[in-house]
Amino acid sequence: MKMHKDLLESMGWWEQIATLEAEHVSLIEHLSGLSSGKYRLKVGDEPIRSRLVNAFVADLMPSVVSAVSGVTKGATASVKDFADNRQAIEQCLMNGIV
Repeated sequence: MKMHKDLLESMGWWEQIATLEAEHVSLIEHLSGLSSGKYRLKVGDEPIRSRLVNAFVADLMPSVVSAVSGVTKGATASVKDFADNRQAIEQCLMNGIV
């Protein structure tokens, strides 16, 4: 979760969503405060720090971030677009206009 929050912060999104009263925001905040050594993959009855988790974090995740950034570049609204239109978006959502 720390990696997730760090990514949101680096892209400018955390500043936009951190104050939302939403369970996933609270969960990201709480879990990002845990040390990486506390993450465990439960295999059978034994929670372990798996080599799979280490491989994902160290080897695979940077490639995923790079690929997603490349694929979505210019294809989605920017954080600035969201911030500029946030009140209108919230008003539409409150009125059930999606």
